[in-house]
Amino acid sequence: MFGGVGENSVYPYYSGLFLPAKTPRDIVERLHRETAEALQAPEVQARFKKLGVGPMPMSLDEFAAFFKKDVGEAVALVEAAKIPRQ
Repeated sequence: MFGGVGENSVYPYYSGLFLPAKTPRDIVERLHRETAEALQAPEVQARFKKLGVGPMPMSLDEFAAFFKKDVGEAVALVEAAKIPRQ
């Protein structure tokens, strides 16, 4: 066990699109819509399947909450492991 994390723990991989904080909301929403549409393309679905991954479509607010929670958990892990800040 390392800092409260068992040896069989799973840390999922994910990716998302990040934009500068002051990006106009209409641009953010359009990029979100276009990305969600692209993730549905058969070629993209086939590539994901080949890689053994799958999309996790989320609303903008859902992803913001997901990311905030993930960062909080990562910070807690670093603190539990007593890894010094740099």
